[in-house]
Amino acid sequence: MSGYGSTIDRPLGVSVEEEQAVILRDQLSLMKNQLPVERYSDRSIQPGGFINSPQIHIDMPNVAADLAPKFRELLGAQRELASITEGLGVQGQLVLENARVQTGVLNNLEGHERRAVQQRNQALRQLSQGMMELSSVNRGVGRTNRSLASIDRGVGGVRYDISHLEDSLCRLMGDLGTGIGYIGDELVATRMAVVDALQEFQDIFLWSHREQMWVRKQTLEALQNPAQTAAYEAWAIAEKCRMAGDIQGALRMYKRSLDTNPAENRNYFSLGLIHLNTGDTEGAMDYFNTAASYSSDDLNAQAYYLMHLAKIEFFQKNFSKTKQLLEEAINLDVTNLEIWYDLALCSIKLGDKGKALYYVKNLLHANPKYGFKIIGNPEFASIMEDIRRILKWEA
Repeated sequence: MSGYGSTIDRPLGVSVEEEQAVILRDQLSLMKNQLPVERYSDRSIQPGGFINSPQIHIDMPNVAADLAPKFRELLGAQRELASITEGLGVQGQLVLENARVQTGVLNNLEGHERRAVQQRNQALRQLSQGMMELSSVNRGVGRTNRSLASIDRGVGGVRYDISHLEDSLCRLMGDLGTGIGYIGDELVATRMAVVDALQEFQDIFLWSHREQMWVRKQTLEALQNPAQTAAYEAWAIAEKCRMAGDIQGALRMYKRSLDTNPAENRNYFSLGLIHLNTGDTEGAMDYFNTAASYSSDDLNAQAYYLMHLAKIEFFQKNFSKTKQLLEEAINLDVTNLEIWYDLALCSIKLGDKGKALYYVKNLLHANPKYGFKIIGNPEFASIMEDIRRILKWEA
C-alpha cells in the first residue's frame, strides 16, 4: 500500500505523527513565504531637508482568495487520508484527528494573519498621516525660520536706522548748540546796541530838553527885561569879535552892552581877559573883582571869576593869596575840577605834599583823564610815584 500516510516511504524510526507534523510545518512555511506584501520604505526624506509627504504604497493581499486553493487541496488530501485511514482503525482515526487539528490551527493562523495585515495597514495609514502632519509642522517651522530671519533683517535695519538717527541727532544738537550760542551772542549784542541807542536817545532828549528850557528862559527874560536881553546880545557879538582877534570891535560891543545893562557881569570878565592878555594884570584884577561883585546871585560864575583872580596871583607867585582865593572858589562850586587842579598845584608850591595828594586823588577819582595833564606837568615830579599808584587804583 503506497499512498499519503503509508509507512512504505516513511523513514525508519519516524512515527506517523512526527511525519505529519513535519509536513504541516513545511506547508505553513510555504504559505507564509507566498504572501505578496510589499514592505514600507520611506525614500522621501532627503538628508538635511524638510520631511515631505511620504509616498506610501500598500499592497493589500486577498488572503482568502490566495489560500482557498490550498485549503481545497488540503480538504481533498484529508478526504483521501480519511479513505486511506478507514481501515487503519484507531491509528488512522488518530492521524485524521491530528489532521483536523492542524487544519483548525491553519484556520486560526489565517485569521491572525488577516488581522495582522489589517493592523499593519492601519499602522501604515497612521504613520502616513503622522508623516504628513510632521511635514506640515516642518513647513510651519520653515516659514517660522524665514519669518525670524526676516525679523532679524528688519531688526538690523532698525538698529542701523537708530544709529544713523543718533548720529543725526548729535550733529543736530551740536548745530543747535552753536546756533543758540550765536543767537545768544547776537541777542546780547542787540541788547547792548538797544541800550546804547536808548542812552543816546535819552542824552539827545535831555540835551533837547535843556536847550528848549534855555530858549524858554531866554525868551521869558527877553520879554520881561528887554534891556538885559539887548545887553546879552551885544556881549555875545563882542565875544565873537574877541575870539576872532578884533579887539577894537569887541571893546565897542562890550561898551554898548554895559550902556544897555551895567549889571551884565560877563562884560567885566571878558574885559579882564583882554587886559590880562595885554599884560595889564592890575586892570584885569579890577575887572575880575567887579565881575564877582555883580554875580553874587550866581555862585558858579562867582567861583569862576575867583579862580581867574587866583591864576593872576599864582603867576605873580603869591601862592598864599592864590590858595585863599581857590578855597573860596571851591566852597562856591565844588564841581569845578579846574579849581581842584589849581589847588593841588598851589599846594606843591607851598610844600604841602600831603594836601597836594589829597586834591589829586579827589580830582582823579572824579575824572581819571586829568592824570595825563598831571603827569605832563613837571611841577608834580616830587609826588609822581604816589600819583602813579593812585592812577593804578583808579584804573
